[in-house]
Amino acid sequence: MVGSFENDGSFVFDKKAVIAQLDQRLAPFRLCPALEVRYVGQALRAFPARVNPKVNRDWRYVEDPTGKDPGAVTALRREAGAAVEVKVRGVVPASPEAAERTAQAVRRAVAAAQNPAAAEKTDPGGAVVEGRPVGSGSQS
Repeated sequence: MVGSFENDGSFVFDKKAVIAQLDQRLAPFRLCPALEVRYVGQALRAFPARVNPKVNRDWRYVEDPTGKDPGAVTALRREAGAAVEVKVRGVVPASPEAAERTAQAVRRAVAAAQNPAAAEKTDPGGAVVEGRPVGSGSQS
């Protein structure tokens, strides 16, 4: 997982580290006309910065099966009415439906960034997208 936990149980995604990984992994495909690097960057920026599975049921913690991941933190899980300590190392969508809801929100935000005039008419929240596209080469 690329990120860290906060005291309240929120997982904060390290988007700079994700950008670095994407830059490296997408490099061999840079000349592919189907790869829209700008879209990838916009999607990453639209992805939530933090999630807390304690309050957002669309997300769940990922347990560390070995209990040895240095980035893992201790959390409580309910089993048969009792609290059991487990080590968790990140978060994932809780279900395919939750993943689809997140993907739809990202697609709406990217569409708003690509066409702000249309987004103002359809999205009263006015999604804001900032930052550099993935693959632009700068590390701001």
